[in-house]
Amino acid sequence: LVHGGRVYSKLGSGWYVEPTIFDGVTPAMRLFQEEVFGPVLAVTTFVTEDEAIQLANDSRYGLAASLYTNDIRRAQRISRKIKAGTVSVNGFSEGDITA
Repeated sequence: LVHGGRVYSKLGSGWYVEPTIFDGVTPAMRLFQEEVFGPVLAVTTFVTEDEAIQLANDSRYGLAASLYTNDIRRAQRISRKIKAGTVSVNGFSEGDITA
């Protein structure tokens, strides 16, 4: 746990959690495998591009993925190898793209 993780009580009643960052998350952890419905960032590191693709594809669901790079050719190459319904580059999926 790098930051956060506490109940955010400044908003009054309800179940609010302050923005939270976890570092050193591995594929064996539940946090890596399951979606968190809250302000949580799970940081996983990699060394090679192939390792990053393998990590991205280590999901039962493959609904969406995001990748960030300044190299558009690299983004195109990697996005073709990620097994997800939607792959965003330098952004994130905000829902149904047909809406």
